[in-house]
Amino acid sequence: MRAAPRWARRAVGTLLLLVLWRVFSATGVLDPDVLASPGTIARAGADLMIGASNEQSGFEAPC
Repeated sequence: MRAAPRWARRAVGTLLLLVLWRVFSATGVLDPDVLASPGTIARAGADLMIGASNEQSGFEAPC
């Protein structure tokens, strides 16, 4: 039997870390004041990217 490729082993480790982070955030093991959930961080990153693209286009979002 052949071993899994290196990229697959690395991907599994990364996905496992993300799953554990999500589970610990959802169950309250990780305090959101210490480390936000992956979803919160993804939304903040998306907001930053949308804001940066809006600034480049000259569009201002209403407050």
